[in-house]
Amino acid sequence: MLKNIKVMATSFVCLFFILQLSIFPAFAQTTEDSHIFLDGFNAYQVQDYPSAIQYLSEILEKYPDTPLRDMTCFWLARAQFKAGNKEEAARLMAEFNRDYPDSPLAGTIEEELQTLAADYAANGKITVAAQKDQPAQAVEIPPADDKKEVEELLLAAAREATALEARNKAIAQKRASEERLKREQEAARLAALQHAEQNAANEAEKKRAAKLHAEERAAREKAELERMAAAKAAAERAAQERAKAIAVEEKQKKAAQQLAAAKAEAEKQQAEKTRLAQEQAAMREKAIAEYKRILDQYPGTAAARTAAERLDTLGVAVAKPQKQLPLASIAESGSANTQIFNFEVAQYAAFEFNPLYPLPPVLVAKPAAIPFQIINRGNGQDSFYLSSGFPSEFGIRFAAATLPDQAINQTPLIAPGEVFNGVIHLTAPAATIDGLRISYPIQAASRFTPEVSQSREISFKASAPLLRAVLRTDNLKPLPGEQTRYTVTVLNLGSSATDNVSLRINHPPQLEPVQPVASNLRREMKAALVLDNINLKPGERYDLEIPFTVSEDALADEEITIRADLIDNRSRISSSFLSNAAKIQPLSQVALKLADSNIITIPGQTLRIPVTLVNKGNLRESFALAVNVPAAGKAVIYHDLNRDGNRQPDEPEVTTINSLAPREETALLLEISTPVNATDGSEAGISLTATPQSTNGQAVQASGRMVFSRPVVQFSMQGRDGRQTPGDLMTVELTVFNRGSNLARNVELVSSWSEQIELVAADATTNTTAGSANWLFTELGAGEKRVVKASFRVKPGITVGTGLQLKSTLGYQDQLGNRY
Repeated sequence: MLKNIKVMATSFVCLFFILQLSIFPAFAQTTEDSHIFLDGFNAYQVQDYPSAIQYLSEILEKYPDTPLRDMTCFWLARAQFKAGNKEEAARLMAEFNRDYPDSPLAGTIEEELQTLAADYAANGKITVAAQKDQPAQAVEIPPADDKKEVEELLLAAAREATALEARNKAIAQKRASEERLKREQEAARLAALQHAEQNAANEAEKKRAAKLHAEERAAREKAELERMAAAKAAAERAAQERAKAIAVEEKQKKAAQQLAAAKAEAEKQQAEKTRLAQEQAAMREKAIAEYKRILDQYPGTAAARTAAERLDTLGVAVAKPQKQLPLASIAESGSANTQIFNFEVAQYAAFEFNPLYPLPPVLVAKPAAIPFQIINRGNGQDSFYLSSGFPSEFGIRFAAATLPDQAINQTPLIAPGEVFNGVIHLTAPAATIDGLRISYPIQAASRFTPEVSQSREISFKASAPLLRAVLRTDNLKPLPGEQTRYTVTVLNLGSSATDNVSLRINHPPQLEPVQPVASNLRREMKAALVLDNINLKPGERYDLEIPFTVSEDALADEEITIRADLIDNRSRISSSFLSNAAKIQPLSQVALKLADSNIITIPGQTLRIPVTLVNKGNLRESFALAVNVPAAGKAVIYHDLNRDGNRQPDEPEVTTINSLAPREETALLLEISTPVNATDGSEAGISLTATPQSTNGQAVQASGRMVFSRPVVQFSMQGRDGRQTPGDLMTVELTVFNRGSNLARNVELVSSWSEQIELVAADATTNTTAGSANWLFTELGAGEKRVVKASFRVKPGITVGTGLQLKSTLGYQDQLGNRY
C-alpha cells in the first residue's frame, strides 16, 4: 500500500515537471527531449521497462545538458531496478543522490534501491546481498484524458513558439518601416528648415505681435488665478468644517461600538460561567452516582471506604461501611461445622485504544482534529495518560471531544465499559510538501497500572498548495528604448486551494514598467511590482502580462532577468522563480551639437565653434570625424580638453575620438578660416560628421550656416555739367553711402583737380592742399550716408575750349582691417 502511494506521489511530481516544460518557451531541444521523456515515462507506467530504459537512455546520450536530467536519472534508475539490472540501477541512483540531494523525489525511492545506491556510492560497486526480487507493483496508469491534456499542452507550446517567431518577424518589419519613416521625416525637416529661413523676416513681426498678445493673456490669467485661489481657500475652509463634523460623528459611533462590544463580551463571559457551572454540577452528580454504585456493589472493600470518603467530601451523607474483616480469617459461627473465608476482588487494568479511521487529508499549516476512543475494559474506575511521538513543530495537544479547547494529558476517571471520546489537535508544519505521508505514534497508559499501555500509529496524508511561477519574455534581444513584454503565470499544482498569496515581481533597473501599470498591481519602491490576495483552486492558474521599457542606459550584452517571489502570507513560506534571460543588443548611436548653427561672419575671419559629441549608444566606441566647409575656406577640429571654447596650445588636432564610454560626452572646437573674397550677404553651409566605427553604426551630421557680412561703401558726385565761365562758382555734392551689412572704418574720400581750378569752400575737410582735398570718416554704419559739399571756380584767363577735370577716389576698411 505504502509503495503504491509513493509511486502515485512520484507520478504526480513527474507530471508536474512535464507541465512546467510545456509552459516554458518552446526551444527545439526542449520540445524534443520532453517528447522522448514522455514516451519513456508512459512506458514505465505500463511496466514496459525495456522500452523505458531505451527512451530514457537516449535522452542522456543525445541531450546531456537537458533540464530534465534529474527526472531522467531518477526514472531510468527505477526502470533498471524493475528490470533486474541492480548494478546499473544502483549507479544511476547514486548519481541522482549526489547531484540532486535536495530533490523532493528522494523520499519516494524504494528502500532496497536506496540501500543499493548507498552501497555503490561508498564502494563503487554492490557489496551487500541483494534482497529477493519483489514482484513488480502495479502502477496506476494516468487516465487517457490526462495524457491527452499533457500532449495538448506540449502542442500548445510548439504553437506558441511559432507565434513567437511570427511576432519577431513582424517586429523586424515594423522596425525597418520606422527607420524608413525616420529618413523621410529628416528630409522633410530639412526642407521645412529651408522654408522657415526664407520666412524668418515675416515671422519676426508675427512674434512681436504674439508677444503683446501673450502679455495681455498673462495679465488675464493672473487675475483668474487670484480669483481661483480665493475660491479654493473658501472651499478648503468649508472642507475642514465638514471634516471636523465627520470626526465628531465617527468618535461618537466608535464609542457606541465599543460600548456594544463590551456588553457583548460581558454577556459571553456570563454565559461561559453558566455553562461551566452546569458542567461541574453534571460531573458532580455523575461522581456521586458512581460512588454510591461502588458502595452498593462492593460493600466492605477498600474501594467502598474510598467512595464513602469522597461522598463525605462532597457533602453527601451515607451509612458508614462495616469494618472489613481480615483476609483469610476464619469466624466462628453458631456451629462448629460452619466456617467463613472472606476475600476481596482486586482491580486490574485493561482498555481499548482506537483512533477513528479513515483519516481525511490534513491541510498544511491549518489546525486539524483527529478523533480517537478509549474504552475501559478493566473492572474498576481508571484514567489514562496520553502521550505523542509527533515532533514539537506539529503542536500536538489532546482534548476531550466535549471540551475541545481544554488541553489534557490524561483522561478523566472512566468507569468499566465506559467510552472516552477524545481528539488530537495538531497543525502540519508549513514546510510540509503536498502528498507527503506522515506517520507518528501516540500512546495511552493506565494510571492504575502504568505498565499497561498501548501505542497506535497515526498516519495521514498532507494536503497543501504547490505554487509555481513561470516567467518568460517574447523579446530575448531587446534594444535600449524598446518595449518588452513579460508573461507571468502562477499555477497551483497542489491538492488544496491557496488563500492570501502575494506575488512580488522584482525587476532590474534596466527595466521600467510602462505607465500606468495594471490596476491590480502596486509599485513598491522602484524595483518591484506586487499583487496581493491571489486565491487559486487546485489545478487553477493565473496569467498576468507586464510591459516594460528597456532603459536608454542599458549596456550592450547585459543579461537581464526578472524574479517572481510567491509568498504564502498564512504560512510565511516563500519561493522564488527566475525568467528566461534576455541580452541587451549593441546600439551604436552618436549625437553632435554645434554651439551656434547660424553664424554671421566677416570675410577672412577665423571662427571657433564649440561642438559637443555624445556617445548615445550602449557600448564603448570610437568615432571618425569629418568637416565640410566652402571650397575657399579651411577647417580644423581640435579636442577642447578644458571645455572653455578657446584654442589652447596643448589641445591637439583630431580626426578620431577614441574609446568613448556609453553616455560619455566630449568637447570639440571647430576652427574655420573663412574666404576673404566672399560678397556681403552671401551664405555658405558647414557640416561636421561623426561616424561610429562599429559595423552597425550610422553617421550623424551637425549642420550650420555662415552668413557673410561686410561693408560696401559707394559714393557719387553731383554738380552742374556743361560749360563754366571763368570766375563763376560751381558747387559739387559728394555723397558717401554704406549699403553693406557691416560697419565700415576709416572711410577716406580724396578729391583732386587741375591747376586751372581753385577751391573756394568745402565742408569739414581733414586735409586741403593745392589741387586736392581729403575727407575722413572714422566709422560709417550699415545703411549710413554722409554728404559733403565743395565750391570751385575756374581761374580767370583760361582760354575757351580748355578741358578741365575734377576727380574723387574712395577707400575704406572692415572691422578686421581689410582694405577696399
